[in-house]
Amino acid sequence: MQSNRMDLSEKTRQITKLLKERCSPIPTDDLERIMANIEKFLQRSSASNVTTQSFIEDAANVISRTFDFTEMAVALKDRNDGKYKYVAFVGMRGEAISAYKKLAYNFDEMISGSKFPRIKLDNATDFFLGEYTPVREGEMDTFNRPSMLGKERDSAEDWREGDYICIYMRGSGSDVIGWFELARTMSGKLPSRQTFKWVELMISIISMFLYERDYLGSRR
Repeated sequence: MQSNRMDLSEKTRQITKLLKERCSPIPTDDLERIMANIEKFLQRSSASNVTTQSFIEDAANVISRTFDFTEMAVALKDRNDGKYKYVAFVGMRGEAISAYKKLAYNFDEMISGSKFPRIKLDNATDFFLGEYTPVREGEMDTFNRPSMLGKERDSAEDWREGDYICIYMRGSGSDVIGWFELARTMSGKLPSRQTFKWVELMISIISMFLYERDYLGSRR
């Protein structure tokens, strides 16, 4: 009987050790690091004192740190006049931020393929090539490195100045409530398929949070 109790105790110790290793909150690889960052962001976002501005700024910073985008800008729909305006930035020089804040787009301008040529990747994501020049006065000043705009692209994998990914935030149905512009990666290369999918998923979650709190009126 004593031996059985010792065997059970040892088995319990081994199982406990194994489960604690497998359930450790410390990330052991990139996938776990991504999930941990998203989980922490969602926990912070649920606090009652989080404003829309701080929520968007935190979201942009988390995406930048987690997926190695060094430059970002976020636009939201102004419910007073219906125009889209830039409200949050990561890694942008002061002059570029000032230029961004002067811009405002209506819905028709935002979706215009003639005014803003793009590569449509899916319903949520467009890619804008740096080879396309700005079409409105003041847009040239939004680039972080305007002197690099004419540089040749050495390969299809290269990220060049002026490239950016636009991932749209949607509320009810197809209503666009804003977007994230992701420009420049740490590696200087286009993001991997996994990065595209993770960022789209995270921005989809951000959209739901934002729509619930600011458009459905569940939290002001």
